[in-house]
Amino acid sequence: MKSRIRILPDQREICTGYQWEKRKRELRERAGGICEAFLLPEEIFNVHPVHVLEEIGDAHHLRPRSKGRDDRLENLALICREVHILLDNRKVQWTKKVNADA
Repeated sequence: MKSRIRILPDQREICTGYQWEKRKRELRERAGGICEAFLLPEEIFNVHPVHVLEEIGDAHHLRPRSKGRDDRLENLALICREVHILLDNRKVQWTKKVNADA
């Protein structure tokens, strides 16, 4: 996979490969180990107060990727997995399927 930052005419950035990993490290530095739920809509913040992350946390796009991906730090929040699942209403993607025959 190529590693680059592509800057679009409207100034959105799309990071791939190493550059995306670097951007996530910058995000973790900015957050300082705190779930940045306070950057999210008020209804989420009221339900889930800011707390120290127990794990690394997930990079969450404030403006959904489906509505024009933008990987700039201003559009990212480091949030805990619990809040991310609430927001995305999705299954955790990193879990492995267990083989029943094994």
